[in-house]
Amino acid sequence: MATVTSNGLLMLTNGTNQLKGHAFFPAPLQFHRAPNNTAMQSFSTAFVIGIIGAFEDQGSLAAAAGSGRAA
Repeated sequence: MATVTSNGLLMLTNGTNQLKGHAFFPAPLQFHRAPNNTAMQSFSTAFVIGIIGAFEDQGSLAAAAGSGRAA
């Protein structure tokens, strides 16, 4: 039931209790500059996860982001 909202967020469930959702990108991501090149392209990403509880005073949020430096 995964959908993309009008503001670009990926919504995995529709609010139904105990519903699980998942999403996969349909094609491999290319990280090399050219097919025979071993150099990797630089990229960054961030994930934000919100969990809304059954009661309005319950919920959870998690976020992960890189340091911005190459390893």
